Amino acid sequence: SDLLAISILLLETRPAVSENTERPLSLSEQAGSSALDKSIEEAWLLWKLNEKAKARQLLEPLIIGHPENSQLLQLCAIIYLDADETAKAADIIDRLEAILHDDITVRELKAPLLLRQRRYQDALSEYEYLLGIRPDNWDYRRDYAYLLSQLKMWRKAKEAYLRLIPDGSRRKDIIWDYRQANAQASTVFTSYFEYLLGPESLRHYIFNEDVRFWINDNVRATVRLFEEKYKKRALGDTPAVTKYLPGHRLEAEYLINEMLTVYGDWETVYRNLEDFHELGGGLNIDLPGMRYNIEYDHDRLVRDPIEGLEKIARMDSLHGSAEILLSDAFTVGHYAQLQWFRVDPQENRINSKESLGDKLINDSFVNLRLLSDPYISCNFHYRRSNWQKSFPEAETILDLIKNEGIYYGGFYVEQRLAGIAQISGSASRSYDHLRDFYYNTFNCALDMWPTDSMRIRLTYEFGYEVQGTTGSGNTQITGAELKIVF
Repeated sequence: SDLLAISILLLETRPAVSENTERPLSLSEQAGSSALDKSIEEAWLLWKLNEKAKARQLLEPLIIGHPENSQLLQLCAIIYLDADETAKAADIIDRLEAILHDDITVRELKAPLLLRQRRYQDALSEYEYLLGIRPDNWDYRRDYAYLLSQLKMWRKAKEAYLRLIPDGSRRKDIIWDYRQANAQASTVFTSYFEYLLGPESLRHYIFNEDVRFWINDNVRATVRLFEEKYKKRALGDTPAVTKYLPGHRLEAEYLINEMLTVYGDWETVYRNLEDFHELGGGLNIDLPGMRYNIEYDHDRLVRDPIEGLEKIARMDSLHGSAEILLSDAFTVGHYAQLQWFRVDPQENRINSKESLGDKLINDSFVNLRLLSDPYISCNFHYRRSNWQKSFPEAETILDLIKNEGIYYGGFYVEQRLAGIAQISGSASRSYDHLRDFYYNTFNCALDMWPTDSMRIRLTYEFGYEVQGTTGSGNTQITGAELKIVF
């Protein structure tokens, strides 16, 4: 790799002169320099033998005593980059740049640093410079293709990956990343099915068929046809529900640049020969180490709880999210949503009011990456919601959950297999301290690319002893998706 090549360069024999003068070294200085060189060589050998912790233990004390030794700085930078400790790597590279200035060695270290910091535009210019000097360097070409994908330049990324595949066909990430970029750059047909089996005989079926295509280099659209079917038996005073909702949806995205994307949608749902027009739109912001989203939806039919379909309940919502990378492996984030509920006044036999009030949901979380390959992370969330009813008996019109205070957390695992498949799974444990109950959720997924133009995804989720608007008990969700890339 490029880091390996840099490390080899560090061990080249150099004249015995001090770092800031051309005078010959004294015998004692030559002995000290020789001892330092031996320590660097020993650290490098430990590194080659995959004794990375021992190499680090040997080098870190040396850098304190020799803060301007370029060989030590380079090797320390490599160690910190390999460990994804970008803050330490950035400090070392800054010190090295002060000594070597615009030397190619500095740029070879700076490029992967910027990549890990998600400073993709800056990293792109560095890799373009390096490729101008070493156009056949496989690692530079691979990082360059990845950067193009992150900058949403998917057509160029697809071409860059195609040039990589003959030289790196044994690397599982290359085939996978090429097919992902190809799907983003192309016209795609998707067929999706989901089946929910919930408590109290709840059955929920969803069928989607859509086509996504590019209008020009910055605008792409999706046309979707869908069918939804809901069934639930009568329970006590709650009548049975059987609803069939066909509809269609038009979505559009405008990629302003690599940081800003604006999108909107218009969905028409048909219910009992009535049509309901639902509108939505939002903005995605991707900054180095930060991601934000804000979205507004208008006049959505309420499907949760499904009794809302009988009473033509509708909802407006404003929601936003923020995700900040505090360190290389540690992420914090927050999600907030404000929902406004209303119902057909004829269905409100208490006071004929349309408004049912508003509900505020907040969810804060932390995520810690434990391993990179396979990817393993743990997370912890706290979710709080509160329904401010417009009149005390509003829950008799729409059976929403009034208040929640849920602590939940768990583990997520993801592993790619041979470049054509990926498995993932998670397990979480939740506790609602306001309603005083525990529940567990498990899910798994299998993604496969049998060919460059076909992707298959299978998913399964099991919720144990869940208590929600669907009732109390276990839930199962099974999904299947087929993508055809043209």
